[in-house]
Amino acid sequence: MVEYLKRLSSLKKLCKEKKFDSYLLSTMDEYLNEYAPVNKQRLKWLTGFSGSNGLLLLFNDSFIFFTDGRYTLQAISELPSSIKIYDTSKYTIFDFFNDNQSKKTKLCVDSKIHSISFIKKLIEVTQKKEIKIHFNAGILIDHIYRFNSIQPSKHDFLLSNKYTGCSAKKKINLIRNKIKNLYCYIITSPESVSWLLNLRGYDLDFTPVVMSRMIFFNPKKIVLYIDKNKLTKKLNIFFNNLGISISSEEQIHKDLKKIEKNKKILIDKDSPYYFYHEI
Repeated sequence: MVEYLKRLSSLKKLCKEKKFDSYLLSTMDEYLNEYAPVNKQRLKWLTGFSGSNGLLLLFNDSFIFFTDGRYTLQAISELPSSIKIYDTSKYTIFDFFNDNQSKKTKLCVDSKIHSISFIKKLIEVTQKKEIKIHFNAGILIDHIYRFNSIQPSKHDFLLSNKYTGCSAKKKINLIRNKIKNLYCYIITSPESVSWLLNLRGYDLDFTPVVMSRMIFFNPKKIVLYIDKNKLTKKLNIFFNNLGISISSEEQIHKDLKKIEKNKKILIDKDSPYYFYHEI
């Protein structure tokens, strides 16, 4: 427990150095997975909480923790006793901000690990208070501890159409017909990409989704953003036959900056806010 108290103290110190009064950290990773890979479990490293749903708020030098009913007893057991714990079925972070009037507060929010819908609600609530949100394009806690990437040990694979019920080609054509009047369609969810391409892998324990994203650029360009080391020659040929170009996971951030302004773009409301903010 002493180790976690030191880490929390380091976070407070970092926030003061950056001139942030408050900071928000979720259990989710950059893909907004509830069950994040081991090397992306930032909240667990910081606090010791090992559940899959938690939200830690540093607010005016105090820590407040929000989780659902599955984890309230676990949170009491695992978190330092100085952290106030709330069950989100009874009291949410939005309730907290509504109830707590404070001096002018600068709140740092990592835009890559919170959804568009969550941030929009957060903006709506904090606008009523003297709380200014700073959207951090990186992830603040990574200044304290560098979370190393894990090299893939196995290649991704395709599911047969007899198990999926529909080919990737047919699904892609259906999407193209739906978005023909749009400039582009951004898919940030690994579950959606895995379903669309009938693709499975080993990025998460017990969940065969593949960490990846896609952008459909009209009229025909499609880009899959994925760790190329996970792809076999067979998969590369498969994607090429579908007219899909392969780029690294990081390339999507550069491609976002190339998207023309004032164009019709489709993106899911539960995508990371970072994507919405960038376009």
